[in-house]
Amino acid sequence: MYPAYDPATERYAATTTGATDGRLTVEVTTADPAGEIWIDGRPDGNGRATVTGLEGGDEVAVFIEDAGGRAVYSVVYLPVGFPELGTPTKTTSVAPGDVLLTLSRFDRTDAPTFETSVNVDGVPSYVRSSEPPYSSLDLKPNGYGGYTVARQPTDTPGRLGARIVELDGAFREVRSLETVGLQHTDTHDSIVREDGSRILTGYEPNADSGLTDAVIQEVGPDGEIVHTWNSADHPGLRAASLARESNPDYMHINSIEVMADGHILASFRHTSQVLKIAWHTRDGDAVGDIIWRLGGRDSDFEFVDDPFAGPCAQHTANELPNGNILIFDNGSPTPSGLFPDSELCVDPDDPQGEAIGRNHTRVTEYALDESSASATATLVRSYRRESWFALFAGSVRPVPGESGNTLIGWASARQAIATEIGPDDEVVWELRDVGADGAERPAYFSYRAVKAQVPDAVDPVVDLRVPGVDGEVVQGSKGKVRYSCRDRGGSSLQECTSDAGRRVDTSTLGPGSVTVTATDGAGNSSTITHDYTVVERLRPDAWIRRPGKAWQGKDVYGRAKTQSVGLGLRRVGRDRDVVVALQNDGAGTARARVRGTRGNADFRVRYRAGGRNVTDAVVAGTYRTGRLGSGARERLRIVVSRRPGSRAGDERTIRVRMLPAQGRDPRDAVAAVVTATG
Repeated sequence: MYPAYDPATERYAATTTGATDGRLTVEVTTADPAGEIWIDGRPDGNGRATVTGLEGGDEVAVFIEDAGGRAVYSVVYLPVGFPELGTPTKTTSVAPGDVLLTLSRFDRTDAPTFETSVNVDGVPSYVRSSEPPYSSLDLKPNGYGGYTVARQPTDTPGRLGARIVELDGAFREVRSLETVGLQHTDTHDSIVREDGSRILTGYEPNADSGLTDAVIQEVGPDGEIVHTWNSADHPGLRAASLARESNPDYMHINSIEVMADGHILASFRHTSQVLKIAWHTRDGDAVGDIIWRLGGRDSDFEFVDDPFAGPCAQHTANELPNGNILIFDNGSPTPSGLFPDSELCVDPDDPQGEAIGRNHTRVTEYALDESSASATATLVRSYRRESWFALFAGSVRPVPGESGNTLIGWASARQAIATEIGPDDEVVWELRDVGADGAERPAYFSYRAVKAQVPDAVDPVVDLRVPGVDGEVVQGSKGKVRYSCRDRGGSSLQECTSDAGRRVDTSTLGPGSVTVTATDGAGNSSTITHDYTVVERLRPDAWIRRPGKAWQGKDVYGRAKTQSVGLGLRRVGRDRDVVVALQNDGAGTARARVRGTRGNADFRVRYRAGGRNVTDAVVAGTYRTGRLGSGARERLRIVVSRRPGSRAGDERTIRVRMLPAQGRDPRDAVAAVVTATG
């Protein structure tokens, strides 16, 4: 379980394996002898309970009331394989909010991946597991109360790539989106708007060139294409590629955003460029024209105060409110088995020459000056960690709000999953996979990390079981009420209360109800009400007789031994009947429950009532009479026959027990002793 227990920490997470099998044992102690403990809303006298039937993301709630006051805790049951997360740095300067992640193991194709939203301690408020070949990337808020995530591979016939899935505030799937008129939808980035319009990207196979083109496509609310930008329409981009000629993916688009002026800012790893693309007509630029290139072989900007002369193999580019451009600048290594053409940096001394490597990752911010004929990009901020190198993926985004902080997603630089830094570049929070042990179990990482407010939109769940059968409770019975509550969503269950306590009032005949309400820390609540009726107690009286013979057992109560008849069966397969009367000798009106002996290899036994075959219900003990007033009765027929193979002298006692609809007493029983004769 993590984090380490602290009375001031409300939420925890329990890692699991396949052997855990949905079970979580919770042990709670209090130093106050008079203290009380509840687990999932149920009182727990010894502070130890094993909760079963759990699924990944379920929470177990713990309430403690003692001399120190009332405390509430939650333990999240994690999906199998979810890593143990830790925060070696957590200061008071960390901005409020959760961090959205898509955790994966790029080195292991058989490892599960996880969509999750975690709090400041790395404890999820939402988690979803995917087994190979399925995985997720780019979980983020959509700006109108929900989220989007890329899930791959797509299940759409004839399609390539992923589905962009729109989620509501409770992370439930609303719809999925793909590009229109193309083959491929990419996972790297997407923009989905409330009106249904969207901007998606694609890695589109080009049958004519054999290359993979980068595509940006806007689709309107009506599903009609607004504009499709394709790198194939700009021949100079192929020439600007730093990838080897043998690599068809000459662009590798990996981020898009709509800038303040309505144009598109797009990042391309394999040209080491960020492009501004016209998305409406502007000063002679047509839609789709490249307005400027930041970085790469043919940069439109001269870099000032940047020893590396621009980005290299970058993965996100964002426009800041002041107009500056913020970039997660990966760098690139010398060729390796993983990335054989990975030298993707422009040589500052020879921009048109061979690409070179740069074995470190940095976060950069550039102030652009487009006012003069010679545009400049001045490096105004650069942040790096010594020896931290993200070969691929990663992100950097300003943290929403007034903190001025910045969140970095380190991706393949596995020393950390995410780092939040302040305006002065001081680390104020860091999240790591602390269960990783290097070669045996390398750390999980996230393609991106996004900080956001993630309000709890999940209602708690109430389980309520009221005593009785079919809504009826016997007068004077104990009337024990069983209820519990569970929650998900991140704000933790706070209350689980019943207006009737733990017992219903059975002292008075007539209708009643029990209501249980569960409430979480966000104010979400669920209420369940069960109605019941208090009825008079049954006084069972069962009689039995053979056809044409006298009743046995009338006004006799107790065991079947003193209330039985004998029945001899000579012929195989011939049915013989015995009749049982089921009478209520009590003063009120009540129902009875009936249980009877099943047949065996020697005798076939069936039960019939009102012309219906009720054998299964009688044998199971679930058959119930109608409501019997004082002195009222119903009849039950026992139909018996010999089976082939039975021998003379074989015997079976067929007992019929008449019980209250609830409980076991009082009861009555009769029997037919069946014997094979001749």
